[in-house]
Amino acid sequence: MQAMTDTISNAINTAEIFTPDEPEPLIRKVAPAAAFPVHALGDVLGKAARAIHDITQAPLSMCGQSVLAAATLAAQGLADVKLPRGGSNGRPLSGFFVTVAATGERKSTVDNLALAPVRMREGALRDQHAKQIKDYALKAQAYEAAAKKAKSEKGKDARTAIEANLRALGDVPLPPLHPMLTCTDPTIEGLGKMLATAWPSLGIFSAEGGTFVGGYGMSADNRLKTAAAMSNLWDGAPFDRVRSLDGVSIMVGRRVSAHLMMQPGVADSFLGADDLADQGLLSRLLLAAPNSTAGTRYEVGRTIKPESQPSLDTYNTAITALLNTPLPLAEGKRNELSPPILTFTLDTARVWAQFHDHIEGQAGDGGELAPIRGLACKAAEHTARIAGVLTLVKNSKATQIDAETLQDACELVVFYLQEALRLFGGAAVNADIAKAEKVRQWLHSSWPETHIALSDLLRCGPNPIRDNPTARRVLDVLEATGHVQKTLQPVIIKGKRRQQSWQIIGKAVVA
Repeated sequence: MQAMTDTISNAINTAEIFTPDEPEPLIRKVAPAAAFPVHALGDVLGKAARAIHDITQAPLSMCGQSVLAAATLAAQGLADVKLPRGGSNGRPLSGFFVTVAATGERKSTVDNLALAPVRMREGALRDQHAKQIKDYALKAQAYEAAAKKAKSEKGKDARTAIEANLRALGDVPLPPLHPMLTCTDPTIEGLGKMLATAWPSLGIFSAEGGTFVGGYGMSADNRLKTAAAMSNLWDGAPFDRVRSLDGVSIMVGRRVSAHLMMQPGVADSFLGADDLADQGLLSRLLLAAPNSTAGTRYEVGRTIKPESQPSLDTYNTAITALLNTPLPLAEGKRNELSPPILTFTLDTARVWAQFHDHIEGQAGDGGELAPIRGLACKAAEHTARIAGVLTLVKNSKATQIDAETLQDACELVVFYLQEALRLFGGAAVNADIAKAEKVRQWLHSSWPETHIALSDLLRCGPNPIRDNPTARRVLDVLEATGHVQKTLQPVIIKGKRRQQSWQIIGKAVVA
């Protein structure tokens, strides 16, 4: 008997920790973001990005994205850029930027600082519009009265006389342009109306990009139409507007840029959409997903660097100057652009060709950039556009892009290519997989027990697990991938007997 007792005791004392096969990963871990090349933004934009970073303690790449996007909006209406091997027509300077950051990363604060000169310009336009609308109302009434009188001719030649009278009146007065330079979540129909009645250089800017991605324009029935229209606007193509009541209008000479800040879950569904990739919209996006600064943003003892506010003031002055520069309009048009062309010097053209060929060599099958081939094939054009923006920030009257500025643009585009390789690979995660990953992390970081029951998960688990069917699907995913294992016997969990539960694999359990 004693021998048996000793044997059992030794077995208990020397029992090994249960170590099953390593669970299958749920989501491929995304590598940390590379450092944003803020120096490549140039003196004005680079210092502004650092200043906003210093003031807000937000990620530097978010600050860099925001000032570059704002500068693109300010510059896009002033010039086009001619690619060295792109035919005789210029290409727009417009850019579509996406920043991926979770709640609490101070997206709105950064966006507000970067767009401050744009908001000031919109305020001035609103004041101007308020005065113009009164003048327009008087002119419209006078025209209506004069037209009524002109139509009052009688007699045999009344038709000829009325026509002559109406010709003498001139064109119908038009209302002043709407004083908007930006919008947050337009439908394509709404954007078309803006392009018809507002300034010809506009921006879609939102610190909550989910409102655009999850809105009517990107719904299942409208997403391809919206994506196609956005791609055409990026290309500088005419914007067609066909309405049963308004008829057909074709708007040329319009420019649209965008900067959408969105949370990781929203970005995953957006960047992982195969139809948007096939359509070409995703290859027109410049992405950044900065490493979080949360947990490092202490205020006690912190001082703002003395150069930060002056740097921000210089930026505001430069962007305001671009926004106040009269737009190059087509003759006789009030909101149709006819931009001059920025060209490359011979040295710049050589740098551009070398960069183009370097990227092209990596975009083929098996190449490093093959997974993001669409973006890679547009990388050289993205570079030219950014170089054009940087050039106009330095000198709004410039006519050529120098090699140094193009090299800066190349460095920025290399960063965007690296970010795209990181982010597109992790996009399009199934919703249940994403929830399962949240639960897996929570089980190991916050749940104190080695087992969990369905009711425990519903009552105490992460917020996305709000109903019984979702909780069951998540546990099924975790069980199928080896992260939990259904138990066959009742288990005491937090003092309560649970008839059915799941053992959390990886937490120490005595066999």
